[in-house]
Amino acid sequence: MAKKKTKKEIEVEKELRANKRIKKIVAKKLRKSHELSESEVAYLEICMGALLQDNPKMPDKKLWIKAVEQTTKQMIKGFKNRLEKRFNEIKNR
Repeated sequence: MAKKKTKKEIEVEKELRANKRIKKIVAKKLRKSHELSESEVAYLEICMGALLQDNPKMPDKKLWIKAVEQTTKQMIKGFKNRLEKRFNEIKNR
């Protein structure tokens, strides 16, 4: 017989599903606005997952999406800057 889940376990599962949805929403928005490749989006989803796990309780879903989106945009800037710097290093060899 299956063990009945506690309230805490059910709450954690709901939170994880919500976080997964937020990641998908933000990734979709960013893919369109920044013309990212699949691998870049996958990398950003991993980073967003870490962000969401650091702060599992979200006060407001829309506010949370904005916060994750802002942080991810900053990561994109850093990501693209590193790529450009690397490209220029290779080009100038």
